[in-house]
Amino acid sequence: MKFSYRQTANTTVIRFDRPSAQVTSEFLPDAESPKKPQMPERPFDPAEAAAMEIAHKNGRVTKRELMAEAGIGKTKATETPKTLASKGMLEWVGASTNDPCQYYRPIGIN
Repeated sequence: MKFSYRQTANTTVIRFDRPSAQVTSEFLPDAESPKKPQMPERPFDPAEAAAMEIAHKNGRVTKRELMAEAGIGKTKATETPKTLASKGMLEWVGASTNDPCQYYRPIGIN
């Protein structure tokens, strides 16, 4: 299964494409049609997709939440939000790198 995402100022759309699936036009944005596939700008890996989903659902994502909900290890759960922050998708919140209450939130959420 392939997936892609598109982000605007207020929304993030994650699209999962299953081979041989039929697409109905009622679920497509006006600018997109089944005849014209859209190439992803920056594809997410599964850990990044899970981190973004958690961040948008909860308003934030921590290493611990990512480990529990996505079932990934400590190193991957530590690096994934940092990678998303470097891509401009998340921002880090905390007093220091050793802050036990640090977390990442989607850009633009206070």
